[in-house]
Amino acid sequence: MSALLMWWRDREPRERLLLGVLGGLLAASVLWLGIVKPLFTARAETRTEIATLERLNARLRSAPATGQGPAQLSGPPATIVETAAAQAGVTVARSEADGARTRAIVEAAPFPAVMQWLAALDAQAGVTVAETRIARGAAPGVVSVTLVFR
Repeated sequence: MSALLMWWRDREPRERLLLGVLGGLLAASVLWLGIVKPLFTARAETRTEIATLERLNARLRSAPATGQGPAQLSGPPATIVETAAAQAGVTVARSEADGARTRAIVEAAPFPAVMQWLAALDAQAGVTVAETRIARGAAPGVVSVTLVFR
């Protein structure tokens, strides 16, 4: 520190003034570019994001409410099972009602369609599968299914 102080004292008053002004400008530049400008930029970006989110929120609130999910299926269990199967593209070969249970036999259907059918039964009618037998069909991706619903 004493070496720096001696170096400073060896400078002419005019040089000290020039070095002091340059040091002040350097400190102001570092302060502006390193702290203040990034804070202003972040603030502007945040305000833009908030405005965008407020516009999106207003659009969502003003949008008309669409359907409240899939239409609920109702009626006798056998009818519900066959209606949901038709919606999923599955052909039920036989359907037998036995009190609260319904047995459905599908001889050949695409596996994804069968899974869509079962999901629709659960979501739209609350029908659950009590027993399942799935066998591989002759073609790839085709299955034969025997299901008991309750």
